[in-house]
Amino acid sequence: MKDKFKVIITDQFVRISLLLSLIFITPLIIIIIASYNNLPPLIPFYNSMPWGEERLAYSNVTILLPIILLAIFIGNILQATIAYAKYVLVARIVLFNCFLFLLLGLLAYLQILFLTF
Repeated sequence: MKDKFKVIITDQFVRISLLLSLIFITPLIIIIIASYNNLPPLIPFYNSMPWGEERLAYSNVTILLPIILLAIFIGNILQATIAYAKYVLVARIVLFNCFLFLLLGLLAYLQILFLTF
C-alpha cells in the first residue's frame, strides 16, 4: 500500500488536492477545539430545518463533524490509491471531491458558529 501511495503522490493534481484537503481539515479541528468550551448547550445545527426547536442540537454533536470528515478523508485516500493504477481520472475526481467536501464541512461549521455567537 505504501508503494501505491508513493505513486499517487507523484501526480501533481492529486498532491494539490491532498494538500488543500489538509489545509481545510486542520483549521476545522483547531476551531472546534478552541470554540467547544464556549458553545451553549444547544446550537442551531440543522440549518435546513425551520426556525425553532427542531433546528437545535446539543453542542456535543460538533465533535462528530471532524470525526466524520476525517473518516471520509481517509476513505477517499484509500479508494483513490486503489483506483489510481487502473483509473487515474477516477482517483483524481475522488480526491478533488474530497477536497470540496472538506471545504463545505468547514463552511458549514463556521455557519453554525456564526449563528451561535
